[in-house]
Amino acid sequence: MAHDRRNGRHEARGPRSARVRLSARLAGLVARSIARFGRGHAPLWRHELSVVACDLRGFTRFSSAVAPEQVVELLRCYYRGIGDAVAASRATIKDHAGDGALVLVGASHPSPDHATRAVSMAIAISRVGDELRRSWHRVGLEIGIGIGVASGEVTVGTIEAGSRIEPVAVGAAVNLASRLCARACAGQILVDERTVELLRADELGRVEPLDTAELKGFSHPVPIFQAIR
Repeated sequence: MAHDRRNGRHEARGPRSARVRLSARLAGLVARSIARFGRGHAPLWRHELSVVACDLRGFTRFSSAVAPEQVVELLRCYYRGIGDAVAASRATIKDHAGDGALVLVGASHPSPDHATRAVSMAIAISRVGDELRRSWHRVGLEIGIGIGVASGEVTVGTIEAGSRIEPVAVGAAVNLASRLCARACAGQILVDERTVELLRADELGRVEPLDTAELKGFSHPVPIFQAIR
């Protein structure tokens, strides 16, 4: 635990504190919902938003090749970088577990620029991956971040699960972002067609057509684009 001399308070550092910061925006959303409607009565609402899924590439091999302290250091930098990108994009962490994260852009209320913010955030997260790759490549270890972005109608809110209040986000865009993330190589940002449709004409230079692929859970081939960093 480090002491912050500017305000006289102790500030916890490391992966756990970073994950707490990542959860803050979604926790606030849950808390406001409970305060307004009570436990078990908070509504679910549906509107179009963008989903960004990201995952570390090479993490399993990395964690088996280095000391536990180095794994902690990697996760600390990873979580901090994602947290900064999420905060700058006014987005919300839905899930973050291990080396993956699922982020909602425009979850709390309809937002006309959610696709633009999602692509910008994905690019910022990919730059975090670039820094991680440069840092660890010097000692012969390869690490990076794969990212998927998708947009569409998503139902969001909270549900009561026993003594816990859990955030929910359900919709094809959530599944698609995860599938695109799984397909992305380290340093790559894969984007769905709906996200591209929502970009303004002057923003279309940020993406380029890449492929059409069969993805698990989708009945038709999915057009895939790639964000240009």
